[in-house]
Amino acid sequence: MKKLCIMAFTIALLAWTSVSQADILSASYDVNGITLDTQAGWSAQDSQWIISGAQTGLPASATGAFTTDTDTDPTIPFYYPMYNDTSLTWTGYQVLVSASKAITISSPAVYTPGWSIDVLPTPGDATKWELDLSDATGKAGIVPGDELDFGYQMSFTGGITYAVTLNPMGTVAVPEPGMLVLALSGLLGLVALRVARRRP
Repeated sequence: MKKLCIMAFTIALLAWTSVSQADILSASYDVNGITLDTQAGWSAQDSQWIISGAQTGLPASATGAFTTDTDTDPTIPFYYPMYNDTSLTWTGYQVLVSASKAITISSPAVYTPGWSIDVLPTPGDATKWELDLSDATGKAGIVPGDELDFGYQMSFTGGITYAVTLNPMGTVAVPEPGMLVLALSGLLGLVALRVARRRP
């Protein structure tokens, strides 16, 4: 009898999980403008939507869509390995997510050591959410050439379109002393060349 109850419970649990979440039939992703050099893809191994690449300016934005087989609630993990290709040292990073219908953002995570993340729903509007990332250590931040890795989960009902704005905050990167010497040498060389051409 006990074995029968366990089998019945297992079958019920499997049936519930098989209908409790929609399958993703298709997914799209488009970059808006030239300040984002990224692409998105579904990782079957990790079961997450990976948006990887470089941010070349700010703010940057992208749009996307998911088509599902039913209206039951799917939850999509988003993962962003974002390479800093701007002139800023990132000390903060803001992500604005908006959608065509109500969404829930949950399970925020930052994989870059020393960084933290806060999730803020927009009061009275379940279609808009804000994620604020910051360098909790107050140290170097994400300098050009480094990467900020973060993620979250987005839940919704049925097919959806969404938009994401990525806005890094920080200070203009200070060039290394070697680069300054190289730049000054080049400038002095140009001045010397100009003076030499003017002499008879």
